[in-house]
Amino acid sequence: MTVQQELFEILACPVCRGALEMAPDRESVLCRACSLRYLMNGGSLDMRPGHAVPRENQEEGR
Repeated sequence: MTVQQELFEILACPVCRGALEMAPDRESVLCRACSLRYLMNGGSLDMRPGHAVPRENQEEGR
């Protein structure tokens, strides 16, 4: 098991406690349970609930 896999085993969404996964763009982390996206900021994951972005809003910009 890689460090990343181990990390995702213990991380949970701070809003709904759902499981998190790395987004395909590898620049954010997704919670499929509540459809929030947590963005990387300067190489660090910003998991503050008020800074999460709804998934649909982030994907519209593509």
